[in-house]
Amino acid sequence: MVPSSIKSNLAGLRLRERLLTFVWGVACWVAILIVLLFLFSLVDWLIDRRRDTPFAVLLGMFFVKAVVAGLAGILFILLPQIRRMPDSLMALWVEAKKPKFEHRLISAVQLNEPGADTVGMSRELIGVVTGEAEKLTQKVGAFSALADHRRLIYSVCVLFPIVLVCGCPVAIWPGMAMRLIGRQFLLPIEIPHSVTLEGASQHVWPIGEDIPIQIRVRGEYAQDMVGVLYVTPDGESTQRYDLKFLKADDDGALFGTFVKPSSVDLVYSARLADGRTKRPTEMKLVARPIVTANNAFVQLPAYCGLKPEKPNMTIDDRRYEVPQARGDVVGIRGSTVRVDIQAQKKIVKAWIELLGEPGLGPKGAEAANANVDRRRMAVGSDEISASARFDLTDRVVGYRIIVEDEHGFENVPPPRRTVGLVPEDAPTVSLLRDTFTDTRKRADFDLEGLPVILGGNIRITYVCYGNYGLGKAQVMYRVLKKHESGNEPADEDAWITAPLPEVPAPSAFGVIESVEGVEGQSAVVTTKENHRLRAGELVLLVDVEGVPEIGDKKTFTIDEVKSPTSFSLKELRTAGKGKGGLFVWMAVFNPTTGAFRHSDFDQQVQFHAMPSAQPDSNLGRTVGGGRYFLDTNGLLDRKTGKALTLKSGDQIEYCIKVHAASREPKYGDVPFAVSETRVSTVMTVTEWLAWQSQVNNQDAKIKELKAHQEGVFPK
Repeated sequence: MVPSSIKSNLAGLRLRERLLTFVWGVACWVAILIVLLFLFSLVDWLIDRRRDTPFAVLLGMFFVKAVVAGLAGILFILLPQIRRMPDSLMALWVEAKKPKFEHRLISAVQLNEPGADTVGMSRELIGVVTGEAEKLTQKVGAFSALADHRRLIYSVCVLFPIVLVCGCPVAIWPGMAMRLIGRQFLLPIEIPHSVTLEGASQHVWPIGEDIPIQIRVRGEYAQDMVGVLYVTPDGESTQRYDLKFLKADDDGALFGTFVKPSSVDLVYSARLADGRTKRPTEMKLVARPIVTANNAFVQLPAYCGLKPEKPNMTIDDRRYEVPQARGDVVGIRGSTVRVDIQAQKKIVKAWIELLGEPGLGPKGAEAANANVDRRRMAVGSDEISASARFDLTDRVVGYRIIVEDEHGFENVPPPRRTVGLVPEDAPTVSLLRDTFTDTRKRADFDLEGLPVILGGNIRITYVCYGNYGLGKAQVMYRVLKKHESGNEPADEDAWITAPLPEVPAPSAFGVIESVEGVEGQSAVVTTKENHRLRAGELVLLVDVEGVPEIGDKKTFTIDEVKSPTSFSLKELRTAGKGKGGLFVWMAVFNPTTGAFRHSDFDQQVQFHAMPSAQPDSNLGRTVGGGRYFLDTNGLLDRKTGKALTLKSGDQIEYCIKVHAASREPKYGDVPFAVSETRVSTVMTVTEWLAWQSQVNNQDAKIKELKAHQEGVFPK
């Protein structure tokens, strides 16, 4: 049994040794933790000088600190404390320090332990050795004094320089240091700066323009400070710009600069003094809206004519429109202008600015000018088109289109178009060529004013055109007074005017038996009765079943008359067979003869204005004419109002007067035109036959001379 004095001394040494080991381990652990906190705080501070330290970085550093602290605690604190330190180990430690024991202490400990191997040894000898060891223990004193206390000095030597070096920043910048340390433990603490910076520019800017970048600065700034702006276009290297003071306001100040144009998105950050933007700011570069199509249409006044009436159509909807070249507008009084535009991208707003005078200055001055009338346009459902209407007046000389996209960017420069109010053109009217009564016996040259047999009719054929519609026609005539030799020329009588009644186009209808066609060929219409139609005439097909090709186009030209009960149509191609319905024949006016096609030579058409072949889109009554027979027996004397008695040799001068479409007085006087005049001489039958023979002989000589001249040069 080991003496109690020896065991208590060995236990004291063991406790002292554990305490010293713990102090040393804690010193090492604290030193490692302080170094890590210092290094990682420095890293955090360095990153924060340029941008906010990403949370992932802070989290990573915290994880590293935790792992290192845990491993160091296990290595320097936990493992030394759980290490086994038996009495025999402690006895050897004491004998190493006190050689005077000469192995008596270790022998006393080992030989007196339970289960010790004492074979061959006497109990008396063991007792003597144990007694000597106990006496020496009493002389040496407490074994705890023999522990290695140098580890206390080592601990101080390790901690003191680390604490001194790492503690200086804490002493100098305690607030900053505490914030940095708190951030190392993931506390939501901001690092203080003398100035704070924040991006204040628009997030979107047009492509191809100088980019103004502004930074909001708060804190201890000065106007003479110059910072650095870092700009990185997508896929390009970072560019540096000087960041200078712009202006101050209630919320701090704005610093900024202009960056060269770019066509790609970019990010930017800034530094000023010890401040910087927390994170890079993105700026998107987009194209400004561009007006790619500018179409203008002039809606003619209602008096020019209206489209066929349909449900829910107003008078304005029925007015005919005239497309305008490239958006420039020219129209007559009473017209309305419709402008349709289209952009290359989505737009949210659009305006049309009506300009009152040419040569206006910059936009700012124009907007303040009373001669600019800015009106909102209606944006279409497709969000890329817009339209507007305005009345055509002499106060508007131009217009321009302004569109705005979802970012508030307008088109630069806005397209400008001219607007012109012009007087309405008067119709044109011309007398057609005079011919003999038989069209197969006409001369090869024009005849100006055929003579008329006494008591006969003067045949007047004419054609007229009106861009804005034809109204009415009149015939004007007067009998020329003969000039007697030796007397003064007689005064000319005033014109006598007589109206020419308008004649509608003849029409007829019949019942259709069938409409049958082979693909790629003209369809054949079979009628139940003789149709009495001719090739080239127009027919309208109504209520034919089984021919979808008819659609909205129901008027067709007869290609060939195949039989008294069948004919083919030029424009109709169908495969299959339809049945039922009606055909309506409409006579076609021929402007070259002044009468309807296929009409007899002596058939009179006083005046006819051709309707539109496509009334849903094209204005009608723009072409007209007539064939009028002026009865010489019915000529009136302007003075007496009675019928004139003509004799051979009298001359009758005549012409045609045509008016444009009638309108209300507010639109001005109705324009009109008068044809050239012709003169017909009254003759007896004998004189007329002699004149005709002379004309025929002259015509034969002209033909003979023409044939002779054509044979001079070889073909």
